[in-house]
Amino acid sequence: MTAIDESLLRQMGDESIGALSTCWYSAQLDNASNKKLVAGMQRDYKVDPGFYAAATYTNAAVLEAALKQIDGKIEDKDALIKALRGIKVEETCRGPVSSTNTAMSSAMCISARSRGRQRAGEQRDQDLSECKPVLDLRPPTRF
Repeated sequence: MTAIDESLLRQMGDESIGALSTCWYSAQLDNASNKKLVAGMQRDYKVDPGFYAAATYTNAAVLEAALKQIDGKIEDKDALIKALRGIKVEETCRGPVSSTNTAMSSAMCISARSRGRQRAGEQRDQDLSECKPVLDLRPPTRF
C-alpha cells in the first residue's frame, strides 16, 4: 500500500500511471475535513497528504470528540475509554469513523483509485468508487 501513497507519489515516475489500488485514505476524498487537511499540507509543505498524515489528523479528530464528551476531563481514564469505545465522528478527513463498545475497531471508508496525471509533471489519484464504511474486525484491544 505504501508504494503508491500520495506522500511517495512525487518521487515516482511514469511507471505508476494506471496502477490500481485501494486504501482507507485519498487526498481526493470530497469532504470539508479532507479539503482543510489538503489545503494546509499544500500551503505549508507543497504536497498532498498521505495516509500517515491522514491517520494522525483522524486520531486527533477522534480524541477531540471523545474529550468533548467528557468535558475535557482527561484525568478520568474510565470515562475517556468509555467515550472512545463508543465514539462516532461523522466527518474526518477519511470519512466517518466509529468504534464498537467491545473493541477499538472502527468502521472506515475504503476507496478504489487509479493513478494518473492531473497536469504536466504532477501525478494524482483518481477515486474510482464512492467511500462506503467497512467494518475493520481486529481483535479487541485493551488500554
